[in-house]
Amino acid sequence: MRTPRWRQWLPAAVIAMTSLCVFSQAGVASEEARKFLDALRKMKYFDIALEHLEMARTSPRVDKDFKITIDYESGLTLIYQSRPERAFSIREKQLSKARKCFERFLAEYPNHPLAADTESQLANLLVERGSIKTEQAESRSKNLEQKTALRAEARQLYAEAQKAYEGLEKRFVEEHKKFRGMNDLKDSKKFEARDQARRNLLQVGLALGGIRYEIAHTYEPSTDGYKQDLEAAAKKYSEYYEKYGDYVAGLYARLWEGRCYKELGRTDEALDALEDLFAQPDQPPACRLVKSKAAVLALETALLPKVKKYKEALAMYREWARTARPDEEESIEGLAIKFLSGEAALEYAQSLIKKEERKTRKDMLTLAKQLFRDVSRAEAESRPKAEYKKKAKAKLRGKLLGGTDELAEPTTFAEASDRARDELDRMQTPGLEPEEVTEARVEAVQYCRMAMRMRTPEVTTVQVNVIRYYLAYLYWSSNNLYEAAVMGEFLARRYS
Repeated sequence: MRTPRWRQWLPAAVIAMTSLCVFSQAGVASEEARKFLDALRKMKYFDIALEHLEMARTSPRVDKDFKITIDYESGLTLIYQSRPERAFSIREKQLSKARKCFERFLAEYPNHPLAADTESQLANLLVERGSIKTEQAESRSKNLEQKTALRAEARQLYAEAQKAYEGLEKRFVEEHKKFRGMNDLKDSKKFEARDQARRNLLQVGLALGGIRYEIAHTYEPSTDGYKQDLEAAAKKYSEYYEKYGDYVAGLYARLWEGRCYKELGRTDEALDALEDLFAQPDQPPACRLVKSKAAVLALETALLPKVKKYKEALAMYREWARTARPDEEESIEGLAIKFLSGEAALEYAQSLIKKEERKTRKDMLTLAKQLFRDVSRAEAESRPKAEYKKKAKAKLRGKLLGGTDELAEPTTFAEASDRARDELDRMQTPGLEPEEVTEARVEAVQYCRMAMRMRTPEVTTVQVNVIRYYLAYLYWSSNNLYEAAVMGEFLARRYS
């Protein structure tokens, strides 16, 4: 998921200084350095994370345990960094650097506990490169011949990854067998080695299912290749769920099995698979996330034109809402569940045409409006959240919910600010054509200027400066460097 560059500028210097502070402490332990690295990656500050790792490589204050893993961690960070990147050439370079990091780590530490995962990551790099080819094939600028060639290249890369993972699976199965019947929990090293062997095996199993799923999407949905590979993916996921359903990885296998059935049009089987996940306990916490993801997929399935199980969808929503926590309601899954449930309520309301159904129809429209309003008011700190927020606002403009079909121009500072942020988010959409990026940039500048004209005494200086910050980024991104410099210097001198 992409964190727009305009949201990365301000905290970057602060975090870089924090990195220096971390390394200024005597004897920084591996755990603390890794926690800081994980925090950077979670916030999607990948450039700073890589700088953090390079500083650690030569710092006398970082212990050896962390230094040993720097190439491995750098490889992982480069993979994460490549995923939201729009420029395919840059992504390829990042993945090439990641491969060199992993190969260097394996050459130097072939017996390290992370060596097995490093081999998995090398296989995963082939999958990542295959995904690039698949995305390139989806570009509107490619003709049919180019699309066909790119999809064939993607299949070849996926096939190489599949072969690599199958080799790893055989090896991990044998390693896992060594620990059968081991009950000596006092031997912590053996216990951890057993758990690591199991994690390796589960990871590879999910990857093999995922590869068949990706291969399926290199074919047109109407072809035999698409159907055969989706069925193969579903079978692989089913096998892993049967073997490892007691583990979170096994639950994810069931989730993806349900997704495969949905895309194959076997919707009853999809809903049955997802129903299994709803019955799972709420502990450990990772189970709750799987259940939320299952709810999203189940709602999508129930709303399909050939399914139309609106009442069942609303029952799913009520069950989820009954136990949902505040952070889950604000998560991407939570917003998706609310939005899809709003659609279910709206569709159900439109199906109620009898006189005696008027009250239920009114209740459903009220529920739909409430759910869409909740989504429209959510913080849109990520692209998917911004998309749901935008779609919810569009639903609220529908005449059935008392709105108008036309998108009214902003009338307040807050509305103009929201529209500017929506357009900034749109600029970061992967695969957007250059003219679409330009259009979004022009709209963003327009709404920023509109917001500045609409400020009132109630609008804080911080809120105004956020708009100025947006404008500085927009000027810079359109190569209006003088305007960007003026706005940036004004903010730096006046408010830093």
